[in-house]
Amino acid sequence: MLNLNRNGWVNFTGIYTVVYLYQTKPVFHSIKNEPFYNNAQLLKKISLGKSHEVIRNKLLKCENSETKFQTIEEKLQRVFNSKFTLKVKNRSKQDEEYVRITIKEENKKEIDISLVGSGILQVLEIFSTLEFINRVDHCLNILLIDEPDSHVHSNLQAALIDELRRDENNQVFLISHNDRLIQKAEEGELFFINSLNLSDGTIKSLPKDSYDSVVSSLAGTLLNLTESEEQKIIVITEGKTDKLILETAWDKLNPSTECPFLFISSGLNLDETKRSGNADFVRRTIELVSTISDSIKLVGLFDNDREGNEKFKGVNNEVFETYQIENNTRKHKEKEIYAALLPVPTFRSDFVTATDMIQRYFVVEHYFENNILEANNMKGAGILGTTVFNIQGNKDNFSNEVKNFPPDSFSHFEIVFDQLEKLYENEPIELESNDRQLV
Repeated sequence: MLNLNRNGWVNFTGIYTVVYLYQTKPVFHSIKNEPFYNNAQLLKKISLGKSHEVIRNKLLKCENSETKFQTIEEKLQRVFNSKFTLKVKNRSKQDEEYVRITIKEENKKEIDISLVGSGILQVLEIFSTLEFINRVDHCLNILLIDEPDSHVHSNLQAALIDELRRDENNQVFLISHNDRLIQKAEEGELFFINSLNLSDGTIKSLPKDSYDSVVSSLAGTLLNLTESEEQKIIVITEGKTDKLILETAWDKLNPSTECPFLFISSGLNLDETKRSGNADFVRRTIELVSTISDSIKLVGLFDNDREGNEKFKGVNNEVFETYQIENNTRKHKEKEIYAALLPVPTFRSDFVTATDMIQRYFVVEHYFENNILEANNMKGAGILGTTVFNIQGNKDNFSNEVKNFPPDSFSHFEIVFDQLEKLYENEPIELESNDRQLV
């Protein structure tokens, strides 16, 4: 186990080893005249966050008598897909005051390194520091790169990451909000840092298939709830029509009772009214939020059809209860977060085969009686001559039309709300009224 004490030294089974924390800043500023420094002075500059002031000295320390700067030149070539040549222009390192190093890119003029583009300088700064530090014995090298988007072209960022991965002597932390870089991360490499996990003292990596910005945006919404919203059970539905129908059902059944649920639809658009979500977005959302929040009660609500069951089963077994086909819910092992399938009322029991997830067809609209679905052109033909049918027609229009239905049309929705409330029955929701009579 690694323990960092107040003195900044790390104890590996009794051997004191230096931890070098090196940060590169978003915009590189080189100085015009750089004096010669010895190793101790270089290390001090690096430790003070002034590594950019000694880039030429670091390069000097990396020069090999036979191969010169070949290692760094090859690194630059792999990142920029162009050949570079570095040269020391000092005739005597003992008699001259300042270090002079030039760089020449293929088919371009030879210039002082201070005159090269900021992006090349920043990458050169990273590589020179790593090469220099790698020559120091008994040290753990940690590289912090802040917002590479600010100084490295987007086309080069992925190549830079690949090159940094080649060096197994260093641990690299890269701070970025760039989707392209996030997608470049491998499993276990992406971390979300906020005030919550900092106060907890634990930062966990996010699952790889939760990296996309769409889910991250939705997670951002969940992490910026009002105080009153945080007291409710947050329910992520597969789509916006499910959200509207469930909201209407609660209002019809409980006209004088504040809803204990906040329904949010999954999907690709920041405008919730334009989202077109699915079961996979529900799965990814609850997995992602479970890694970055402890403060909300969250339920991912899946349709009880084939796709919904497949994604419900696919919820991460490492952090959620093990999947069992007979169970309708799966709880996070540590938090108040659940995956849940739509419960099936008795009159629709033939829509779900108990031992086969493939033969399952139940969705939100099936809570309505057949005569209502037929009157609104939502009832499809029977499947293989059975009474089971899929929902057809315009779901958007139907979800708005249900607002005009009488309360008794929603009687079968009680089973949904009961299941959601029972998930948190040990933490009762305070409501304005407990009256659940139909009116």
